Amino acid sequence: MAESSHSTYDVLMAQAFRHFDEGEFEKAGELMERIAGSISRLSPDSLKKRPSLLQLFIMACSRGMQASEKIGRTDRIRRLHAHIQKMMPVDEALFQLLAIRADLALGNLEPARGQLTALAEDRDLPIPVRIDLAHQALRMGWTDLALQILEGTNLPNLPPADDPQRESVEGNLIIYWRMYISALLQAGRLDEVDEPLRKLQEIAPARVPYPMLIAARMRQGDFRRALEYADLIPDLGVRGLLRGVVAAAQGKMDWARDEWWRVVREPLDVEGRRFMPNAWIECALRLGDLEKYESGMRMLAEIGRTIEWVPLYQALYQARQGQLSEGLATFREALKAQLEWSDTPAARDTLTFFLAGLIEQVLGEGQGRREFLAAMDEIVAEASALPSVQEE
Repeated sequence: MAESSHSTYDVLMAQAFRHFDEGEFEKAGELMERIAGSISRLSPDSLKKRPSLLQLFIMACSRGMQASEKIGRTDRIRRLHAHIQKMMPVDEALFQLLAIRADLALGNLEPARGQLTALAEDRDLPIPVRIDLAHQALRMGWTDLALQILEGTNLPNLPPADDPQRESVEGNLIIYWRMYISALLQAGRLDEVDEPLRKLQEIAPARVPYPMLIAARMRQGDFRRALEYADLIPDLGVRGLLRGVVAAAQGKMDWARDEWWRVVREPLDVEGRRFMPNAWIECALRLGDLEKYESGMRMLAEIGRTIEWVPLYQALYQARQGQLSEGLATFREALKAQLEWSDTPAARDTLTFFLAGLIEQVLGEGQGRREFLAAMDEIVAEASALPSVQEE
């Protein structure tokens, strides 16, 4: 591929994203590799003057590796790794991070950990880079290293509301505090989350990972603290849903049903202005009120709104209706999609904790309960496995 204009790269990238979204990972990976290879042939001096091309290169490598991982194309990941190495003179710290991702995808864990540890010592790295370093460490279960990176990060003060940098700084701080809470939970240091929780509540109360905190306390059997966290949730629907989950975990089903009924007795708000639609739908499903569940799903379909967890609800509904094989197929695909976002041990633990309870609640002793739980364990184990070098 000869050196292309920026507009040509944009066209190719748009095509690659379409292929990716349609599940055509071979075509997507091929186009991403072509873009990365072409850009890597430009001189470092030229690239330093064209930051938008650097962003395109990073995007091409990141998504190209992601597409290649899905279909086992380690040969392509190795070639992308080589392109990344050629870019080191442009911005070593930035492209070291990209190289770490490639090493992790290839199963080169010791070199990747060594590079992460070395970069963690550089406190002058931009906050987004340090956050990404910590995220990579958390993904691999290197929790102590993630905490070292996060605790060694110099945080800026939040600018005034009218400062043009306010949104960017606030966004980085939200991600930072959420990740710090996740890392503490992953390390089992629950008693240390109050300070980062307070910091996050001050800037973005709706972004606090309350489900993760609630799940961690419930696994400890500390239902009082779990309920306290549930009561802090701003969204009334999610609050009622999770208060009911805490009650159900203690065997207090009358209390649980009262909590869920308080949610579904209100009309479904598909726009989410009063409460999250998925909470309303899950409450209906947990109550066994399939008429309300069906009406909620129809309303979402009419406005074309897609919400996470809804495919999982649909899978359980299918099983309740006697369509076990169809439900299991839907469940497998939906859970794999969820696990792409829940890519750290703490996030996976939260997902599976609540999902196992939902399966138990909706399917009871029959209707595929055992099959759904077995499928969940199998898919989560596969997603949690450390990467290993695959034979070409």
